[in-house]
Amino acid sequence: EQRSIELNPIFDDLYLEIESGGMDYSYNIGGRWSGKTYGILQIMILICLKYPGYKWAIFRKVYASIKGTVFEELREILDEMDIRYLWEDRVSPLHIYLTNGSEFIFKGMDSKEKNKGLARVHGFFMEELNEFDSMDFETIDNGIRGKEFPHYGFMAHNPVPKLPGSLYWFQKMFGSNQTQGTLTKKEIPGLGKVLVSQTTFLNNAFCPEKRKQRLIGYKETNPDLYKLWALGEYTELKGA
Repeated sequence: EQRSIELNPIFDDLYLEIESGGMDYSYNIGGRWSGKTYGILQIMILICLKYPGYKWAIFRKVYASIKGTVFEELREILDEMDIRYLWEDRVSPLHIYLTNGSEFIFKGMDSKEKNKGLARVHGFFMEELNEFDSMDFETIDNGIRGKEFPHYGFMAHNPVPKLPGSLYWFQKMFGSNQTQGTLTKKEIPGLGKVLVSQTTFLNNAFCPEKRKQRLIGYKETNPDLYKLWALGEYTELKGA
């Protein structure tokens, strides 16, 4: 008997908003141990189960960084669901297939050749968005052309040090002052409906107690890291 997917509450709300609210994109900035990548991958699996044949492209800036990160995390989630008989993987190139026809394709933006073949893809996930530039986003977003199913774009990253006197491209596009632990709906001209969220370890019901105490401890030992890693806020770090 397979296990159901147990989502953190904020990602449960995010899934419902994506599916029933007609949102086109989800942008999440999350502190350490906020569970953002894990939660987004769970949602992507749910969409695959709802729409047999759905094809996802999962991106990191550098292809070589995928295998030990998001690829392994997705395999771990599928194993935890006890549905090993419903999927198989391939490591060259990295690929995960579900028996209902859905697929997860893994790509890096460090080679144009690796980014061909998006015409049949329906949705994308850009993990560690801060590694990409705005042209990467435009290239991926405009390359997704799969038919039959809704198109979804997921983006997530950890907070990064402030740029004195300037903003990152994703701050300009999605905003930089979100309320922690909430979902904000935005209509961005030329882009569409975007669900923006900022999460922390406090939104992760599965965060180990030791990690919680370690992050809370930064409030006294390193206030800048506390703001950056625990609260998920843009912070100007000395020497960054």
